[in-house]
Amino acid sequence: MPGIPELGRAGSFEMEKLLREETDIMKTMQFLYKLFVISIFWLYIIILMYLLFFSAYRQRVQGEFDYNLVPFVSIFRDMRQMNAHLEIQTFTNNLVGNILAFFPFGLLLPLIWKRGKTFWRTGLLAFGLSLTIETLQIYFRVGAFDVDDIILNTAGAVSGWMIIRVILYIRKKFT
Repeated sequence: MPGIPELGRAGSFEMEKLLREETDIMKTMQFLYKLFVISIFWLYIIILMYLLFFSAYRQRVQGEFDYNLVPFVSIFRDMRQMNAHLEIQTFTNNLVGNILAFFPFGLLLPLIWKRGKTFWRTGLLAFGLSLTIETLQIYFRVGAFDVDDIILNTAGAVSGWMIIRVILYIRKKFT
């Protein structure tokens, strides 16, 4: 073609080398991003375990043996108390707190684990983790086993999953 200089063998080799370097840089950036997200995930898990097993509140309830196996009993109780006494703290501690506690789980899991990108896997893993935590809390007597906590924790993780799926969809669509 007129006006476009031929690269020749040397120019072609240099172009391939630049493309390889760019690919290597992209792989390094992807690796660092994944390492960062994994680190954030494990930091979240450590903080969650501290709050659920070792925090000052858990030390105050240590030794108590309490449980609720009937779904929605404590949720409706907390809502009634909030309406009757305007106890916002009860509402935020139990209802919102349990949802927010697992929100990062659903948000981060799909970013670090390819299989965690499905709704059902994230929901089942959150359910399993919450069930394990509730069981350990009653075993070590640092809290009560409450089926409503499992429901709210799973809802929080699924909410996080939905948000990250929307963010990833928008990012993919506009980049």
